[in-house]
Amino acid sequence: MRRSAWAGSSPSGESEARDRLMDAAIRCVRRFGREKTSVGDIAAEARVTRPTVYAYFKDRDEILTLAQYRAAALLSGRLFEHLESFDADADRVVEALLFFLRELPADPTLGLLFSPGGLDTEGIFSARPRAFLRGALGSIVRRHRFDEAELDEIGEVLVRFLFSFLLLESPEGRDESELRALLHRRLVPALGLRPARGSRRKA
Repeated sequence: MRRSAWAGSSPSGESEARDRLMDAAIRCVRRFGREKTSVGDIAAEARVTRPTVYAYFKDRDEILTLAQYRAAALLSGRLFEHLESFDADADRVVEALLFFLRELPADPTLGLLFSPGGLDTEGIFSARPRAFLRGALGSIVRRHRFDEAELDEIGEVLVRFLFSFLLLESPEGRDESELRALLHRRLVPALGLRPARGSRRKA
């Protein structure tokens, strides 16, 4: 018996179709890993044919790369909810970095980017990721007025800090509270942010 396309529920338009295919790709990467995920796997997961996938994406690499951006956007949504309990920009930046250090290794879709051999070192600072990071930073750092060039520099420093903590183990015995204190001492001044004062969480 032939299965109905899109599990019997066709998308309302091209945007929804692309989102559903990327969501299927994310599920496949989480199940099989990036290297073992094929266009056929994605098509089967979305309940469509391979030509349908190619109608919206030129190849496997494109859909997997864009799916990672989509996964990053969904993770960023959770980040902004988490940051609502913090007011000072210094706290928000430090807590954002700690959030990603906790969440990225647990998400195979994004964690692959930060594992040895999985990092796209040529593309990480290209136009699209840089614009994405700049927009996110504009929402995180709210009390300081930075121009686009300054946000790009801050974004680069943060990414480099993040990579170093993800790829290199911290000294034995350092817990999250100690790492938080380290970031406030060393990262916050490097970004040109005023140190947080008093309670870090909103009442």
